[in-house]
Amino acid sequence: MANKLRELRAALPTGQLIEDSEQRLEYGGDWSGMEPVRPLAVVQARSIPDIQECLRWATRHGVPVTPRGAG
Repeated sequence: MANKLRELRAALPTGQLIEDSEQRLEYGGDWSGMEPVRPLAVVQARSIPDIQECLRWATRHGVPVTPRGAG
């Protein structure tokens, strides 16, 4: 999966892909009461093209995407 993440990292502007294990855990849950799940990565998209690239990558690699608003 590291090679696949490298591909996503290269497609996005610097600083928009969170890969740090502890930081990712912060995005793994909400107030629903469900058990948190650490995501593979977190994309902090800042534009429609960023979102499009992320979704293309996820589709190519069969990676599920969970959108998040304000948290």
